[in-house]
Amino acid sequence: MADITKKINTNKQICSLVLYRILSVLTKYARTKQSKEAIIKAKFETAKIVDCGNSQSLAKTCMEYAPVQREKGNIEASKALSIKALDIYMALNKESNDDSFLKEIAICLKQAGNYFWETNELEISEAYYNQALDINLKLFGEHDKNTAKVYRNLGRLYYETNRLEKAIETLNLSMKIFRDIDGYDSLEVAPVCINLSKTYLALKDVNKANEFADLAIEITVNNTKFNDNEFIANAWNNKGIILQEQKMFKDALELHLKSHEIYKTLYGNKHLKYAKTKKMIADCIRHKYPEAADFLYLQTLEIYKTIESKNKGLSLERYKKCIMEKIKNLNN
Repeated sequence: MADITKKINTNKQICSLVLYRILSVLTKYARTKQSKEAIIKAKFETAKIVDCGNSQSLAKTCMEYAPVQREKGNIEASKALSIKALDIYMALNKESNDDSFLKEIAICLKQAGNYFWETNELEISEAYYNQALDINLKLFGEHDKNTAKVYRNLGRLYYETNRLEKAIETLNLSMKIFRDIDGYDSLEVAPVCINLSKTYLALKDVNKANEFADLAIEITVNNTKFNDNEFIANAWNNKGIILQEQKMFKDALELHLKSHEIYKTLYGNKHLKYAKTKKMIADCIRHKYPEAADFLYLQTLEIYKTIESKNKGLSLERYKKCIMEKIKNLNN
């Protein structure tokens, strides 16, 4: 009986491995987002059977499945999948005795750092980013895009935790690496410029903030065929915030409205970027049209609540608090 059970389990694993490989090929040729997500989910379930659920194939599939879960609103599942992959790769690396899986470990650390950043667990996020950076520096050195991406994420985190000088230093380092590798107009530089712009604005250096905001727009336009993508919407919103700081509300409003339409087309009207942009529009009109602004703030608040209810583990408390303060100020 034991032999029969063993044989059945062996055959099950062989079949699962074959199916996993077929699904891996199908993933490359999936024509729609929905079909790709379905294949990745099937790969994940199949990989759990292969090698008793503790294999390299499972770790790889966890990394693929984490963004799918994030897109569906389950960020806690995304975090768990990233950590599961990290645990497997660390165990495999220990068994190898030659650091064969350090690259995969660094990718897991960066991915986990991103998810913890989204849930505002910034200390944990920073720890993951720093570990990823140490590994990338060991494997590739400083002159590498993997290293530059981690520097970019750390720079954003330093800005958000009010370590502004450190943010500037880290973001400039990231920008230099991207430009050395891909050229001055590398699209990878645009998000760096946006974060540099935000940091200089926080330091009340409006000239520098404008300089990097304009550069982000220029780079994005030079790299994209049409002005209807997320990259240009991000750059326009950033420029709009600086224009608001300069009391140029009409010009800011024009940019925010264009971004608003792009986000709505790309993600619908229940997405965080759509909600943030609606709040920016309200900021532009609150001085002239307080009642309309109040209506938009309330709409934004409801969207935040909807997003929270659909995204397990995601907290938008800081955004909701900001909206409540603006509504309170309007009514005083």
